[in-house]
Amino acid sequence: MMNILSKLIKPNLIEKANMPSLREFGRLSEKLFVVMETDPVRRAVELMAKKNVGSLVVVDGHACMTGIVTERDYLRKVILQGKTSNQVMVKDIMTPDPLCAETEISVSEALDMLSHGFRHLPLLDASGKMGPYHVASGKRCVGMLSSKDIVNYLYQQ
Repeated sequence: MMNILSKLIKPNLIEKANMPSLREFGRLSEKLFVVMETDPVRRAVELMAKKNVGSLVVVDGHACMTGIVTERDYLRKVILQGKTSNQVMVKDIMTPDPLCAETEISVSEALDMLSHGFRHLPLLDASGKMGPYHVASGKRCVGMLSSKDIVNYLYQQ
């Protein structure tokens, strides 16, 4: 779906001269929710339902980001495997070391990244004071961008 979406709206994005950076896109930290990699999947699913989000940042015992877990991970790696959410740990179904974006990139660049089959993109910021530490980049995870966020943004334009 995202490839079709990007083909339909990408030309319009390129024409816009002043596309905002993701930092200007909105309140990023409002959509950042965290789960421990040692938590049962049930805890992650309950948190996603409670916060009405489709993904969570996964952290280890040192508050370092180790991956993300999504509703899709749950469906494919728990439900379709005949397991229960109390039996499986988040680390067993998460996407380790996901593709991340920096808050300095534009909405158009983020759309390009999401067009590769991802629905959620963790956002990193060097000046971030809060959020899980992303070891590979030395930056903080300050938000989570979803394809739905971009669709809503474009709809409002």
